[in-house]
Amino acid sequence: MLQFWLDTETTGLDARVNSLWQLGAAVFNKDKLIDSFEGTMNPPANCVIEDRALEVGGITRADLATFGTQDELYEKFLMWVLPYRNKMGKLTIAGWNADFDKPFVEAFFNRVAGGSSFSQVFYHYTISPYA
Repeated sequence: MLQFWLDTETTGLDARVNSLWQLGAAVFNKDKLIDSFEGTMNPPANCVIEDRALEVGGITRADLATFGTQDELYEKFLMWVLPYRNKMGKLTIAGWNADFDKPFVEAFFNRVAGGSSFSQVFYHYTISPYA
């Protein structure tokens, strides 16, 4: 059975005002890594960027400015994830703290592609074995 794991780095703790800046994902078959994804983006100008969150992520505001746009990350991620969605059906987000990551990914999808885009790829529940 394939498992879909996801992780984010963010500009704060609140997906309503903060944004993800890094999106990572991995597909496992039991304990074997099948594929992985990593991408970064410069958060939209209207998102709050908290210095403490950047410290946790090990980056600076100057680093963020070198990253691509949210539209570029969205397109790159969608091209990577859709074959798995098409093969497996809707994906369940699993991760170390998936209940934290999911709202950021959902907000990211909604900002770029509108309200129903997230639910076309992912289920709304998560698996977070270590939360």
